[in-house]
Amino acid sequence: MAEIVEAVKEQSIPYFDELGTTTGFQAAIEELARETPEDLHYQEAVFCTRLINGDAAGALDAAAAVAALAAHKDAEWARKAADRVSTAAGQLRTDPDAAIRTLRAHTETSRKHLRLPDPS
Repeated sequence: MAEIVEAVKEQSIPYFDELGTTTGFQAAIEELARETPEDLHYQEAVFCTRLINGDAAGALDAAAAVAALAAHKDAEWARKAADRVSTAAGQLRTDPDAAIRTLRAHTETSRKHLRLPDPS
């Protein structure tokens, strides 16, 4: 048991500490997106994390990748994801704060839809 506790202290806690920051979370998402480039959810998350972390150019690159990937999917959810990203990317070009507000509004809509508790 002591070995498990030590392994958790040495390996897991630093990993979770890193994920607890927006840059650490972005790094994890970027890795997942590289491993599964066809996964639209991860590509959308790359856009979002880059936007949140202030990487406008990187976010716009990710938005283009989302649009290209969504164009090859025949599903309403994929079109909705592409529309969300396209809307926020358009706002990012002229008003980055509006793009962040759009992400926050989508997060709140999703939270309510999933009946998750209000974090505040």
